[in-house]
Parts: sequence; structure tokens; C-alpha cells
Amino acid sequence: MHRYNNLLSEITASLSMLHDAIIGKINMSNELDQMHTDLNLNRVPGNWAKVSFPSLKPLASWMHDL
Repeated sequence: MHRYNNLLSEITASLSMLHDAIIGKINMSNELDQMHTDLNLNRVPGNWAKVSFPSLKPLASWMHDL
């Protein structure tokens, strides 16, 4: 349960930061740029994969499993 809560916290925080970077509130870091690229290519972002369950699925299937 703690692992999933940590994962959901990471997803929420990073998506909020990415949103702010896209609209220009904050600077786009390399990590946020890579996350944006991964999301556009239907891949699980690396910062999510670090705190996630092991999976080789693309982002859409991974989200369904989550």
C-alpha cells in the first residue's frame, strides 16, 4: 500500500510540475523534458518507473494495471 501511495504521489507531483513547465510558470528541466517525451511516446516516464512496480508494458496498459 505504501508503494502505491508513493507512486501516486510521484505521479501527481510530477504531472503538476510538467503542467507548470508547459504553461511557462517554471523552467523545463531535463527530467521534465524527458518525462514529456516519454508521455508523448506512450512510455512510462523514468521517474515513475523508479518508484513503480516492475512492468514492460507501454504507458496505456501500465495505467490500466495501476
